[in-house]
Amino acid sequence: MENEIVAVKEWISYCVTTNYASCGNPPTGGWVLSTFNDPTIGRVVGPTTDVNRIITALDALQVHGGGDCPELSMTGIKNAAKVIPKQNTGCKIFFFTDATSKDGYIFKSTMSVFEENNCVFIPVLTGCCHECEDPCVSQDSEYCTNYVTDDRADLFLRKKQGYGVGSTPAERMYYDLASTTGGTISLTDKPTKPDHLLEFLEQEVTLGYCPTTELAGPPPFGYTNVHDCNVTNSCWDRSVRKCYCSSTSECSKDPITTSTTTVETHDPQLSTTTIAIPPVTHGSSTITTTSRLSTTPIIPTTTMTTSTTSQKPGAPTYVGLVLDDTVSMNNEIVAVKKWITDCTYNNMYTSCGNAPSGGWVLTTFNDPTLGAVTGPTTDVNHIISVLDKLQVHGGGDCPELSMSGIKNALKVIPKNNGGCKIFFFTDATAKDSYFFSGTLKLFEENLCVFIPVLTGCCHECEDPCVSQVAEYCTNFVTDNRVQTLSHESRSYGTPAERLYYDMASSTGGAIYLTDKPSDPDEMLDFLEEELTLGFYKSRQLAGPLPQGYTNKHDCNATGSRWDRSVGKCYCSSVTGPCPAAPLFPDCSKVSGKSFMADVTDNTKYYECNFGRTWLHRCPPGTSFDSNVMDITGDSTSLPCRRVDADGEKVEN
Repeated sequence: MENEIVAVKEWISYCVTTNYASCGNPPTGGWVLSTFNDPTIGRVVGPTTDVNRIITALDALQVHGGGDCPELSMTGIKNAAKVIPKQNTGCKIFFFTDATSKDGYIFKSTMSVFEENNCVFIPVLTGCCHECEDPCVSQDSEYCTNYVTDDRADLFLRKKQGYGVGSTPAERMYYDLASTTGGTISLTDKPTKPDHLLEFLEQEVTLGYCPTTELAGPPPFGYTNVHDCNVTNSCWDRSVRKCYCSSTSECSKDPITTSTTTVETHDPQLSTTTIAIPPVTHGSSTITTTSRLSTTPIIPTTTMTTSTTSQKPGAPTYVGLVLDDTVSMNNEIVAVKKWITDCTYNNMYTSCGNAPSGGWVLTTFNDPTLGAVTGPTTDVNHIISVLDKLQVHGGGDCPELSMSGIKNALKVIPKNNGGCKIFFFTDATAKDSYFFSGTLKLFEENLCVFIPVLTGCCHECEDPCVSQVAEYCTNFVTDNRVQTLSHESRSYGTPAERLYYDMASSTGGAIYLTDKPSDPDEMLDFLEEELTLGFYKSRQLAGPLPQGYTNKHDCNATGSRWDRSVGKCYCSSVTGPCPAAPLFPDCSKVSGKSFMADVTDNTKYYECNFGRTWLHRCPPGTSFDSNVMDITGDSTSLPCRRVDADGEKVEN
């Protein structure tokens, strides 16, 4: 760990002396330093506000031992957490190791110390006695998406596995401790010199605290991604993924996205289940070479809105299919035909959506030929017939005339449409990339979304996250490949697959990457699980405008319809009620006491009580009714009314 320790010392020194922008302010309560290995535990230094004392201790630190694994990491963590005063306004425990925990038996008691002392655990792992397991194996997908930074060159297979060897693989204890306390998990390769890790820390981790402890953005959780935080000139803390006001005199509260953190309790007086949504506070830092949350966080996801135009309400919708028809694409073409057939006739998948009301468009390409354009036609049999007769041919060389194929499909789509998806299938890059700008312009004019499904790019496709912004990569990229390329940054030049990525991100479509299918069924499984082919009847967004619900969980929880191919949530019916309220109310401006419905469950309701938010469950056999107190005139009454066997409300 010698390189890591040197990097940590330089990180602290530079933050304190040169104050690079993303460091934050030093902790007001002080610093703590602790070390560990096996069999020894280092002396705890601090808390001290004299950062020079910490730097001196790091300078004097002599690395020793090693060569075997695991180490006494839980004891080191616990020793640091124990000296933190309980009445703090913020506590971060940064943890550095390349080993698993030999003393995992004290995991629960260590967790208790974190909960009692209101600390956040932030592990930076350069190993786990071996290659660390992917956190996404054991953590919730929402947490994995938003709170995990995995910078390793060779990522593990992202497939669900059994929970562990024996009781638990010890690195999972680090992951569980981080996710429970609200800290991020960072994984990176073993640094060959201190500068490598220092660069990672500068880019990915916030050492100190923002100027204020007040959350920026709509309460109770503020802005939930770095983009929304930065555009409002607020302060983003990358170590806890929260956005704080940049000054006490000026702070943006305008809603852009929504999120939440909850704590479940029980109120015996009301015979109801209550969830308190606490205010978030913030303030001291700890480093152990080795949240501000006392509760388990529900991690939000956010969605980018990339399209700057909107479709015409009630206008016809269109689906375009642009297929590479070289020999190597035979399995993909057969799968697409089966996908359309099952969606339109057999109605096998609930996530298909409805057929496009304006019609289907189909075209093919390879090199040197371009196929004829079929459609727009509302006769899906015509499309299926053309796919049946399609003869794959050519191939063996690369790239292909893909931009021309895409452009030809776009040209026949009417501009005044109510929705347009262009699904694109290939295993090759674009030979005619000089058409990119003109093709992108057609997408903008025709209000279409580009949705590439790539099984190759003349070679292994580059990771989209190399060139796309983090928010887009997090929410709009599905990479199902068994092995992915390095996240190492490359010059733009034109790796031609980036043209596909740029076109998708610019138009608001998702990017899909999967391995070359060994048979059509393998590809078909991927299509039915990951994509939405058609459209939902209503084109009205469900949820609070302008973006509506921005993740699948919130959308499905309200009975709305999630379109996986464009990352949007639509109302479930054209004429029926459509949820427009956020899943969690904004109580910050409510001066007294009021009740609001939980849009996901009529047996629950929210209480706004002088700025604080509580979630209650009605007693068994009752459901929420905001009119109850008006009827009874009793302000102490629960806003719940009895229901009969059919769920209909009856007089109390």
